[in-house]
Amino acid sequence: MMKLPTQRDMQPLRRNRTLGAAVGSLMVSRRSATLRLVALSAVVLLLCSASHRVSAQTIWEVTPYHVQCWVAVATDATVPAEWQASLPLQLQVIAQERLGAVWKFGAVAAPAAHHVDILRGHAYTLEELAEQTPQVRALDKLMVAAIRPDLHGYHVRVQQLDVRARQWTSAMEMTVGDGGQLVDAILQLMCDLFSPVVRIERVESDHVFASAQAVGLTRPKDSLRYWTTPAEIKPGDVLLPFIRKADRKGVVGPDGIEMVQWTVMTVGEKDTIGYRCDFESGYRQPFRPRRNSRIEQLAMRVQPTLAATTLELVDRKKPEQPLRGYEVYEKNADEQTTLLGRTDWRGQLSIARESDRPIRVLFVRNGQQLLGKLPMIVGNQARVVAPLRNDDIRLEAEGFLIGVQDSLVDLVARREVLAARIRRAIEAKELDKATALLKELRQLDTQDDFARRVQQRKQSLSSGDATVQTKIDQLFAQTRTLLGRYLSQEQVDTLAASLREATASEASTNN
Repeated sequence: MMKLPTQRDMQPLRRNRTLGAAVGSLMVSRRSATLRLVALSAVVLLLCSASHRVSAQTIWEVTPYHVQCWVAVATDATVPAEWQASLPLQLQVIAQERLGAVWKFGAVAAPAAHHVDILRGHAYTLEELAEQTPQVRALDKLMVAAIRPDLHGYHVRVQQLDVRARQWTSAMEMTVGDGGQLVDAILQLMCDLFSPVVRIERVESDHVFASAQAVGLTRPKDSLRYWTTPAEIKPGDVLLPFIRKADRKGVVGPDGIEMVQWTVMTVGEKDTIGYRCDFESGYRQPFRPRRNSRIEQLAMRVQPTLAATTLELVDRKKPEQPLRGYEVYEKNADEQTTLLGRTDWRGQLSIARESDRPIRVLFVRNGQQLLGKLPMIVGNQARVVAPLRNDDIRLEAEGFLIGVQDSLVDLVARREVLAARIRRAIEAKELDKATALLKELRQLDTQDDFARRVQQRKQSLSSGDATVQTKIDQLFAQTRTLLGRYLSQEQVDTLAASLREATASEASTNN
């Protein structure tokens, strides 16, 4: 009789079947893993190829600028009434065709609340605009275009507000012969005015690296779809840096925008890190080396259009008080300084723009004292105000003490001449003459006389500026040191002792 397998006998068989199934499953898994590895390798190669094409672009570099244009058309019998509605529509279509993806663009008729003021050239603050039109805060740039009829056709004026920096540019203007040219004229002026923005990514001692917004949306120049766009950043462009500080809720308020004063940047070549930008600044380090999630360090390109900029120097403690007669020098590329002029009775000096030198590095002096380094872009603004320490009192103290030092030199010379004559008279046994000369020497001003006059003058020369007062105190301290060194009473006492010895010796000889 066949013996049926017991439960114990079945266990090895089950183990063998399980092992066979596991081996088969492992072979299938290996084949699947191989296929997945091949697919993954293909994806990696594809991504590497794509990353090579886009040069590791960040979201910032492929984010278009959100731009809107408000068009205000003057009400006039020579201006068709439908232009107020039709021109923005035409402008939006043409801008989208020509600029491509770098601008997220829209054009509308100017809000009724601002229509008249735009025609007049009035520049509102962002807060004033947002009261009537809150959506303006979401823009990167706001363009305002004013159209008026004139004797030669139509006058077009366009101005740009950089919303992030809360800064208006100078306006650009153009006259066209007929209405058919208006849309092209507005678009041309917008592109000429447009100021691209870069974000500072890394800060070094004398330069920074920055990335440009929307730079990844421009086509290569050899592309059939290449667009000439105003978003391009080129070597040699000049930038003005600014800082945006958000609160804990991520909102940037009116006080959250800070222009980096007396600092300008020049765009260099681009590498894997970004655009290398050199900077000139009146400060040792104007940028924050460490990044902060609530602080953005940005810079916008500027294109100076004005013929000159007026530099106005004022007292930093009393801004209503101009600094008159201060010397303004310029340092060129060869490190040579040239005197540009002196400020007038209003504390002002006009500086002409030079097209080949957009950045000018100025230095302000008062007497022998350097007061400030002022890098600036001449022609970008009509007037810039520089609050500096009022150095007039220090200069007055300097002038007084120079006079004291001149008197000291003259007195020391007279003392030395008399001392030499006294010594010769003693050697020649002309003791009466030596006594008369010693009396004359003692009648000259002493160290105490000079110190008294210096102290009286010092009491009338005080400044509310601690830095200036420190320099004044240093000048007086140096003068007191000179008085002690060259007007010592020791010289007079030594000559008197020599005369007494000679007199005593002669008396003993006669006896």
